[in-house]
Amino acid sequence: MAASNEGADAYPAWYLNMQAQPAVEVEIDAATRPVRARDATVDERTRLYPRFIAGKAAYAEYERMTSRPIAVVILEPR
Repeated sequence: MAASNEGADAYPAWYLNMQAQPAVEVEIDAATRPVRARDATVDERTRLYPRFIAGKAAYAEYERMTSRPIAVVILEPR
């Protein structure tokens, strides 16, 4: 997940909520799964963010629009 907030200078509320409470549940194929959210490491973000841009070119523009780093969130099973 990318916390882009469409290039706004503020992080999206869902990202701040995950920072405060990283134990969350996600729905995948109509099944709810417990996961833990964490920020991608610098290396992970460097590897993963280009995939967001490849999937939706607007992510490159979001990155240009803001001075904050656009966080990439990793969800791991718990």
